[in-house]
Amino acid sequence: MRGLERNSLRELGLSVIAAHRRPIGAAAFAERLAAEGVSMSPASAGRLLAELEGEGFLEQESNKGRVLSERGRLLVQERQQREGREVAARRFLDELSCDAPEKIIEVLVARRAIERETCRLAAERAKEQEMEEIATFAAILDTSQHVSREHVAVVDRKFHQAIARAGGNRVLAAALDLIFRDKDLLAMTMSFRKRRDALLQENGHRAIAEAIARRDPDEAEKALLRHLGYIIGAVEALAEERGDEDRGAFSEHEGDVEKIQPVCTLDKEETIS
Repeated sequence: MRGLERNSLRELGLSVIAAHRRPIGAAAFAERLAAEGVSMSPASAGRLLAELEGEGFLEQESNKGRVLSERGRLLVQERQQREGREVAARRFLDELSCDAPEKIIEVLVARRAIERETCRLAAERAKEQEMEEIATFAAILDTSQHVSREHVAVVDRKFHQAIARAGGNRVLAAALDLIFRDKDLLAMTMSFRKRRDALLQENGHRAIAEAIARRDPDEAEKALLRHLGYIIGAVEALAEERGDEDRGAFSEHEGDVEKIQPVCTLDKEETIS
C-alpha cells in the first residue's frame, strides 16, 4: 500500500498491537485487524509485521512474537493524542450548532473572552499592513450602507479574524476560526442586529480599529467589549420580544433597533480587570 492508505494501515496496526498488550504473531495480528474491519491473510499480516519491524516500530521478543519498540509507542501516543484533539474539536463544533438564542449568547460570551485578548495583542503587535487591513474592514462595516447582509457577515468574520492573526497568538486565532466555521451562527447573529441597519448604527468596528492603530490595548479591549456587548444585548432583547414559543426559529425577526441596549458598557474612567 502507498501514500496515506499505507500510513493509516501502519498506524492502525501499531494501535492493534498496543491494545494486544503482549507479543503478537501473524495469525493473532490478522484476527485483530479483521475485528477493526481490515481483511488480511495471516501471510500478509506476517509481512506487515516484518515491515513494521524493519522500520523500527516493532521488536522481536524471543520466539513469542513482536511488541512495540520505543519508536512504535511514540507513534501510537501521537495517534491517540491526535484523535483526542479531533474528538474535542467535534464536540466543540457540536456546541456551536445553534437552534436557540441562549446558544448564540453562550457562543458570543465565549467570543468575548477570546477577543478581548486578541484585541489587546493586536494593539501591541500588529504590523502596519495588518492595521491597514483591519481599518479597511472596519470602514466597510461601519460606513457602507449598500452592502448585502451576506457580504456584511463575510466582512465581519474577516475583520475579527484579521485582529486575531495580528495578535500573533495562534491558539486564540484557531479557536476563533472554529467558532466562525458555523455559517448558520453567523447568519442568525447578523439577523439579531436588525440586519445591516443595526450593524451600521453601532459603529463598533471603527472604534476597535482606531484603538489598535493607536497602539492602545486598553481602549481596544474596551471597544471590543462594547461591540460584543451590543450584539449580546440585541440577541437577548429580540429573543425576549419574539417569545418562548418561537425560540427555535427566529432568524428572520425584525425587531426595533431602538430597543436594543448593550449588556456591557464601559465608561472611560472604568478599569478593566
